[in-house]
Amino acid sequence: NLPLTVTIQSSNLVGTVYYPIDTITLSYTFTPSSITSASVTALSTVINTTTSYNFTFRSINALTSNSKIYLILPSQITTTASSTCSCSVASTCAFVNSTTMMVNVNSFLAVGNTEYVISINNIVNPTTTTPSSTFSLGTYYYNTSTPTDILTASVIFTATAA
Repeated sequence: NLPLTVTIQSSNLVGTVYYPIDTITLSYTFTPSSITSASVTALSTVINTTTSYNFTFRSINALTSNSKIYLILPSQITTTASSTCSCSVASTCAFVNSTTMMVNVNSFLAVGNTEYVISINNIVNPTTTTPSSTFSLGTYYYNTSTPTDILTASVIFTATAA
């Protein structure tokens, strides 16, 4: 949530001095929109297998040049030294750490309600058939402290036995 406070003051100029007449302070709190449409598919669902995933979601708000998309994998899914990611829009994608990908949107303007696909290659499925914890996702404009959209749908992955 991004709090924003605006103060407006009217004043009267007498000579070279401004004397306040009225002051009003307005406060707004912006809440990110909820992404409720998201899914994950894997090339192979077999436990402990190196595979590729497609994570698909539909944005709520527009993304502009230099917007960011952060995708965090469940802890049961592991990356490798050769793991890579890419996105369906003009962007660069890189791993920030072993579980987090950041997509930096290039010169692109996508209206709200756009479908995005983040492809992740050379990652390893969970070692059991127990459902994973949830994927996390957020979209951001220029900074990464204030999300524009956040994933509220519970997206999990369940590997299958060999």
